[in-house]
Amino acid sequence: MPLYGTHEQRYMSEIFSNFIEAKNKIVFQKDNEKIIDGINRIANKYFEKYNINQLEEKLNKKNKIVDFLEDCYENECFLVKEGHTIYEEDIYEKILELNELDKLEKSNNEIYHMDSYSFKLENNKYRCWIYKKEIMEYIDIYLFKISGIKKAINFHNINVGVNLALLRKSNIISLVELKTIKSKILEMENKEYSYMELIRKLKLIINTTLKKKKIVSNYNLFVKEKMFELKNKIPNSKERLKKCAELWNEQK
Repeated sequence: MPLYGTHEQRYMSEIFSNFIEAKNKIVFQKDNEKIIDGINRIANKYFEKYNINQLEEKLNKKNKIVDFLEDCYENECFLVKEGHTIYEEDIYEKILELNELDKLEKSNNEIYHMDSYSFKLENNKYRCWIYKKEIMEYIDIYLFKISGIKKAINFHNINVGVNLALLRKSNIISLVELKTIKSKILEMENKEYSYMELIRKLKLIINTTLKKKKIVSNYNLFVKEKMFELKNKIPNSKERLKKCAELWNEQK
């Protein structure tokens, strides 16, 4: 049977089940260089482990969690005490038992209560509330990870561009095919795809081009490029082909 509490309270308990572990793994530093180094390590790990679609899913999931936590922080916390007035005596006594009065005070005496749901503490004890300050700490942890995921996605995007340039430089794709790919990119931009969708479609175009690619001689590659370049200058295909042969012989 489900515990007493709302779906939101259950969701909060699920999110905070990993809070202690996440907090111990990520020690926030005031040094910007150490923060950047930490983000880079996350980005490298995610780049090697996940493809761009998996990273997008992770990014969307974490953004939704941040939105949820921010809403709880702003709208769902309540005062346990104010000055010498204690509004929630049972909770206040439990806070004293756990020796966590300092956490309550650092949270301006506010908590988020999960009713019958709870999460496990480091001392193997459980509590059914979260201090307001802890919600903000977890938001910071998620924003830290989100920065790493965004950077990993950017690594994938850069990788696409580099691979495309290398394919062209090594003659694996011709100038004609490169221009075809670029024209298809423009078509996609005109259709106002999202940035991530644009990158996915670009990868698909490149992979499709390579699959259809036949091994041809350098001469054939040269002719394909020149036929395209001279199309407006020499409309007649036979004359254009003859000119291509002349240019080939000249460069030999």
